[in-house]
Amino acid sequence: MKFNLLAFLLLFYFQTYAQFTPQLDKFQAQQKDGIVYLDWVLSSGSVCLGIKIERSDDSVQFTEIGFVGGICGNLTKPTSYQFEDNSPIFNKKMYYRLSYPGLGVSEVINITVIHVAKNDYEANPTPSVGITKLNFYNPKFERHTLKVSNLSGIVVLELESSESYFEIDVSELDPGIYQFYIYNESNTNTVSGRVLVAR
Repeated sequence: MKFNLLAFLLLFYFQTYAQFTPQLDKFQAQQKDGIVYLDWVLSSGSVCLGIKIERSDDSVQFTEIGFVGGICGNLTKPTSYQFEDNSPIFNKKMYYRLSYPGLGVSEVINITVIHVAKNDYEANPTPSVGITKLNFYNPKFERHTLKVSNLSGIVVLELESSESYFEIDVSELDPGIYQFYIYNESNTNTVSGRVLVAR
């Protein structure tokens, strides 16, 4: 009896599999400590046979990085799923999508995971005409000072932050190369580099 019921349910799912294209109620990506957390919800009435999780660094060529096997979705209620990308591409925009074998793909979402080593930085965009974000190593969220100077050594901008980044507005600066220096109160964490301002 149990076998017949299971066979009936499987047959029912496979018959409806061709009738329903999966729809998403939610598909989002968040990152923490160098890991990307994907979560999504298949709408009520969505049925599929397996879900491929795919990633790209150019939004064109996607590679499978995970798979949810078996029958996915539910005819009567929304169904939630989660996936962790433990080896994302750092300091570059990544694109994610879901692929349903034989039924197409989902919308594409993107996220950037910034990873900066101690005494290093990542500036984006560069060259810049407006806001430049300077990411640096600050795992304990200590207060840091940023000083930006021109090549003559004149300080043109000074900011403080307890985050692991500074956002600087270079729109009022003349085009050219500027030096910056980031340091904490004890000078145990220092970063220096250059930014290019364009017009």
